[in-house]
Formats: sequence, C-alpha cells, structure tokens
Amino acid sequence: MVNSRTLSIAVVDNDDSVSDPIRILIEMHGWQAQTYKTCESFLAEMRRTTLPDCLILDLRFPRMSGVELLRQLTRNGLNIPTIVLTAHPDGPLAIAALTAGALEVATKPISSDELISKIRLAVSTASSQVELSQ
Repeated sequence: MVNSRTLSIAVVDNDDSVSDPIRILIEMHGWQAQTYKTCESFLAEMRRTTLPDCLILDLRFPRMSGVELLRQLTRNGLNIPTIVLTAHPDGPLAIAALTAGALEVATKPISSDELISKIRLAVSTASSQVELSQ
C-alpha cells in the first residue's frame, strides 16, 4: 500500500515530448516529478538529494545507457523501483534492463492509466519489500 506522503518520481528521458507529458501526468496525481535528460545528470543529482520513490527510465542515450545506469545504481546499493519505457521492449537492451534490476519494461507510447497503475504497483512492491526486510 502506498503511504500518504507525497511520492517523488524521477523521469530520465532525453526526449522532451516524452518526459514533459509524463511529468505533467505525475503532477496531476499530486506527486512530485523531476525530469533528467541524461543518466549522468540523474546520478549527479542523486549524490545531493534523497532517492525518488520510483524511476521511469528510457534505455537509449548518447553516452551512458539506461542499463548502465541501473547497473551503477545496483553497485552503489541504490535500489529504486524502476519502470523502463522503450520503443523496443523485446530487444536485448530491454532484457538487459530486467537483468540489471528494472521491475518492468513497458512499450512507448504508454497510456496515462497504464503508467499510473505501473507507478503505484512499483511503489507498493518496493514498500512491501522494505517492510519484509525489517
């Protein structure tokens, strides 16, 4: 169950036509949203702030890929429930993302209802895992 505090959702996608509507959708649900154009900018911010409750991640970037970001987060012990959005959900990068720790790989474009449902499920799953480990 998602608790009553405001959720924080990070969106890492270098395409504003994808990240802006997702940010608006998240904010319409009363949650906080922060967008990043690169995996590197997301990592730099994570060194200065608290982790988001959920990460929405593209896979293809000019430098560090979404898979590389997931692997680095895992190496650093940063377990953020991650939903990967990609135009190639059956490709090798998508499979690598699941292996690297993504909870789910979804196809772009995604409907608003489906994305909100996936965010809620990701956060609920992560909350349950934290409660079980305590």
